[in-house]
Amino acid sequence: MHRLIALFFLLSTFLYSINASATVVVELSTPPPKEVIILPKGNLHCMITPAGIYNGVYVSSHKICRYNHSSKKIIWVAGHWQCENYRPLRAMCVSWIWVPSSWAAAIP
Repeated sequence: MHRLIALFFLLSTFLYSINASATVVVELSTPPPKEVIILPKGNLHCMITPAGIYNGVYVSSHKICRYNHSSKKIIWVAGHWQCENYRPLRAMCVSWIWVPSSWAAAIP
C-alpha cells in the first residue's frame, strides 16, 4: 500500500512539473483591421510576428519589414490589434486597441 501511495505521489509530481513548464499559446479572434495595410516598397526582409503575449501585453499577429535607409536601419510595423484588458482564465480580451502601421528604429 505504501508503495502504491509513493508511486502515485511521484507520478502526480512528475505530471505537475510537466504541466508547470508547458507553454500555452492562445490566439484570440480579433476585430477586423482598421486600415488597408500596404507594405512600403524596398524592404530587405519581412516576417510575421506570431500572436502572443509580449512584455505582458497580448498582441495579434502582424508583419514587420526591415529597410535600409542610408546609414539607419529601420523597420515598418504593420497595423495590428493589442489587447488592453486580457482575461487569461477565460482566454479572452475585453478591450482591443488598434496600433496603426508605423516606422520604428530597428533593434540591432
